[in-house]
Amino acid sequence: MSDGTRLENGNAYEEGLGDVWSPIQKYWKDPSADNREALRGFLEPEALKWQYTHGVPDASRVSPDGYMLDAAMLAAPGNAEIQLDLLLD
Repeated sequence: MSDGTRLENGNAYEEGLGDVWSPIQKYWKDPSADNREALRGFLEPEALKWQYTHGVPDASRVSPDGYMLDAAMLAAPGNAEIQLDLLLD
């Protein structure tokens, strides 16, 4: 959009989430410390890169800027915890 607003598509129904969401759905049903810890892998640099490149015909054409910025922001104290809270919410 011309005003700088960014629109994104996203699933709004459980059937569209797929198997990758299984650990998150488990956390929703049981927000235990163990289920929370099981999600930390989603915040690792390789997992962030996967979010940007999964399904892309030529991943070499995806700029690393986005996932590297995400990783840098998640490395700041407290930000990983905020993301895990958002996954529960």
